[in-house]
Amino acid sequence: MSFAKFQIIGNLTRDTVFNPDKGPAIIDIAVNIVYFKANERVEETDFFRIKCFDTLASNASKYLGKGSKCYFEGRIKPTKYERTPGSGDFEYGTEYIASFIDYLEIKPPAR
Repeated sequence: MSFAKFQIIGNLTRDTVFNPDKGPAIIDIAVNIVYFKANERVEETDFFRIKCFDTLASNASKYLGKGSKCYFEGRIKPTKYERTPGSGDFEYGTEYIASFIDYLEIKPPAR
């Protein structure tokens, strides 16, 4: 059996974007990373876009606003599409699709 799974804890960089008629909820998060290099503290921030569907999407849009801290778990899906049909020039990417969200610190959306 093979699978690609992710686990991320981060803070939302904006309110959850969700329109039930147009597809999944989109959650943009920032993950702060601190490490030491040559005895000097280095801080970096990585950004991720996470998709979620159905009840998970509906609840995220109700309760998760900018600054909320959450734990996300789900699957990683590689994507590939042709930039211009017939060109043979492909664009590759990665989608993060959540199957579980734990609300660690909730800040309601600004709606």
